[in-house]
Amino acid sequence: MDFKLDLKISRISFHFWFDLAIQLLPFVVTKGRHLGAFLFISYLYEKELLSGPYHAFGIIEKVEQSKDYEKYEPDKYNVIKFPDNLIDKWFPEIWNLSVYFHKLSRPEKGLARHGITLIPPESLDMLYNIVDKKTFYVYETNILNAFEPKTKLLEMILKASDEKKFIIHFGV
Repeated sequence: MDFKLDLKISRISFHFWFDLAIQLLPFVVTKGRHLGAFLFISYLYEKELLSGPYHAFGIIEKVEQSKDYEKYEPDKYNVIKFPDNLIDKWFPEIWNLSVYFHKLSRPEKGLARHGITLIPPESLDMLYNIVDKKTFYVYETNILNAFEPKTKLLEMILKASDEKKFIIHFGV
């Protein structure tokens, strides 16, 4: 039986087939059947996953108490990009994260999806746990060894936590 992949499939059906492939991963790897097709699907999904839209995370060296962080300044904070569709997996846990929206006089919970969030050092342990436990895809099986945003974000969170610094999040 030949296996053909129609490259014009819709996003919905693509996600369905990709999720099915993930569930069949143990069978595929142990039986060795259609491994090439699985890797090809994984490659396509990686391209879609990492193509955006993005959130951006960076470390604030010194937080100014009265400043309104309203501008997108990726170079100033040396941000890393993180795919929006992976952040979807963080809900509802992320709504318990204590943060500030745009300035320290606006305490809130969760991430400003389309705005700027200041994440204080005392919330970084919770953020680390959410990112670590709720961000997953085939890349963690090391088949493609291509998923770097999670690793980079976890490293950034640890660095900011060690240095007692805020993380700035720019929504999509």
